[in-house]
Amino acid sequence: MSILQEYEEHSKYLGQETIDAISEYISFLETKGIRILYSDVVYKKEEWQKFANWRKKVYNIKHEKGSKGD
Repeated sequence: MSILQEYEEHSKYLGQETIDAISEYISFLETKGIRILYSDVVYKKEEWQKFANWRKKVYNIKHEKGSKGD
């Protein structure tokens, strides 16, 4: 499976809103001088948990959503 096909599967499984949130999370970290890859968030449990916590505290509030997200 190609990387693009794999990412398309992620989009189907996670939902486009989560994919968008991951992208925004990566950009947020870059503004803090932290470089992280999409694959780090998706495949590393510790990074996923950091993303999930950020999403609850920052992303959902910014986008006027409850703590559940999608």
